[in-house]
Amino acid sequence: MINTISGKVRARDTGETLPNASVQVKGTQIGTTTNADGRFALVGLEADSITIRISYVGYRAEELE
Repeated sequence: MINTISGKVRARDTGETLPNASVQVKGTQIGTTTNADGRFALVGLEADSITIRISYVGYRAEELE
């Protein structure tokens, strides 16, 4: 199965978008950074279950399934 994951990264406490946040598929070298509006897309992922790790300087990293 080929998946696309996209979204917008925001600070949980303020709702502010986070440009240049790191978004990586856990356990792989596949990743990207968010654009100026906090948006990202990971295209062509071949897995049924994917965990992404989002990190940003000054914030605690989070993992989402």
